Amino acid sequence: MEVARVAALRGHQVSLYESKPALGGGQLTLAEAPPHKEKLPWLGEYLTRQLERLPVKVHAESPVDSATVEREAPDVLVVATGAVPVIPDIPGIDGENVVTAFRVLEGELATEGKQVVVLGGRRVGTETAEFLTLRGASVTLVTRSPLSQLAIDATPTYRVPLLRRLRKAEVKFIGDHDVKGINGQGLTLLGPGQNEEFIAADLVVIARGAVSQRSLADEAAGLVKEVHVIGDSVEPRSIAEAMYEGTMAGRRI
Repeated sequence: MEVARVAALRGHQVSLYESKPALGGGQLTLAEAPPHKEKLPWLGEYLTRQLERLPVKVHAESPVDSATVEREAPDVLVVATGAVPVIPDIPGIDGENVVTAFRVLEGELATEGKQVVVLGGRRVGTETAEFLTLRGASVTLVTRSPLSQLAIDATPTYRVPLLRRLRKAEVKFIGDHDVKGINGQGLTLLGPGQNEEFIAADLVVIARGAVSQRSLADEAAGLVKEVHVIGDSVEPRSIAEAMYEGTMAGRRI
C-alpha cells in the first residue's frame, strides 16, 4: 500500500493486487488483533483513504502468480507478499487440535473454557497468549529459551507491561523445554536432561516465527526487468521497517 501511494504520487500508473477481500487484510490485521492496539488500525485506514484519492487500480481478492505477471506485463514488479508461519517438524503437528497463532488472531476459533498451550515465547507468542486469556482460555506458554527471554523482540516500554499483564492473567510459563510430540490429549515436553513431561491441552498454538514468502519474485524474475522485494518478503520484521521499505521502493522506481 505504501509503495502504491508513493509511486502514484510520483506519476506512475499503479495496479495493486491483494489476495484478501480488503486492503491491509494480511499481517496488519493480525497485528491489530491483540489487546492494547487500538490506534494501530489508523495506519491501514490512512493508507486506504490515500489510495482512494489516487489513480491506483486496486484488485482485491486477486492472488498473483507468474501467469498474472506475464499477462499484465508491468515495467516494474514489487513483491510484498509477506511471510507465513513456521511449522516445526514435530510428530502430531498436523493434528486437528493444532493451529497457528495467525489462525488464532483471526478471531474465528471458540476458545472459552479451553486449556491452550502456546509454543513460542517471543512477541507473537506472548501477544497470542494474552489474546487467548481475554477470550476465556486457560493458557500455558512453552518456550525453548529461558524465561528471561520472553517477548525479548518487543521494545522494553511494551514488553514490561505485557509480561505484567500475562502474570496477572495467570498464564503459566515453561522455559527451556522443547516438544517431543503432540496427540489429541495434549503434548509431551522435553526439559533439561531430556526429562519428559506431559501437558493436557484442548488446543496447541504454534508461534515459532515466520518465514518469508517470496516465490513470486523468483518465478517472475525473467518476466519483468525491474523487480523489488520488500517487507516481510525479505525477512519478517516490524511494521515500521515495512513502511520504510515501501516508501523507498516507491521513490526508487
